[in-house]
Amino acid sequence: MQTLLERWGISVVLADNWDDAIKQADIFSPQILLMDYQLGNGVNGLDLIEAIRQHLDVVLPASLVTATHDEDLVTRCKEQGVNYLSKPLKPAKLRALLKSMTRHVKAARH
Repeated sequence: MQTLLERWGISVVLADNWDDAIKQADIFSPQILLMDYQLGNGVNGLDLIEAIRQHLDVVLPASLVTATHDEDLVTRCKEQGVNYLSKPLKPAKLRALLKSMTRHVKAARH
């Protein structure tokens, strides 16, 4: 997915773990968050999105990507204002969502 995003002109920053994600967010000031749900070691992407938002004190547009089909998770995403994307992702759907998310970021900065 990283290569596809970069081909679309999107800068991608990857993190190896929870602490690295927070550190990378400090360094690169992301405009959007695209996060996998299952991160391993009992960590999930929805919690990490919330942690980054709190750490940066900004509600960044975010999308959670998952193969987990769970209505409770969909509800939690809606409550946190996070887009829910189920795997496998169709590139056209992802691209449209990212364009929409970045459009909102640009509008908020003006």
